[in-house]
Amino acid sequence: MARRRSGLNLSAPKVITYIVAVALMAFGIIAYYTDLIDVSVDTAFLTLAAGAVLLAIANLLKDL
Repeated sequence: MARRRSGLNLSAPKVITYIVAVALMAFGIIAYYTDLIDVSVDTAFLTLAAGAVLLAIANLLKDL
């Protein structure tokens, strides 16, 4: 008898989604910790968080 796996069914995100998420996170980190990019700390943190959330959602949803 085969056992069924329960839990999260994760899938790899598409390459473009991964690149966009990593770019958002890199922009957020650079803007948060340096003065190279002139944005507020709140905007930098939200950009970083948006990239992380996009990557998490892309792992949970298939074909994103």
